[in-house]
Amino acid sequence: MKAKLTDEEQVSEHIQKLEPAVGQVVETLRQMILSTDPEIGERIKKTQEPKSFRSF
Repeated sequence: MKAKLTDEEQVSEHIQKLEPAVGQVVETLRQMILSTDPEIGERIKKTQEPKSFRSF
């Protein structure tokens, strides 16, 4: 059985799946935000229903 990833590991895994250029920007922003306050945490929000949007 696969061990459950921590919240931080889940975020890292998600970022690694992004296109390299986008992932690099997201990771830089992530580190900047996390460095501002040690109380800040992170997690992947999972929803029951997929979100949809309209493009005009």
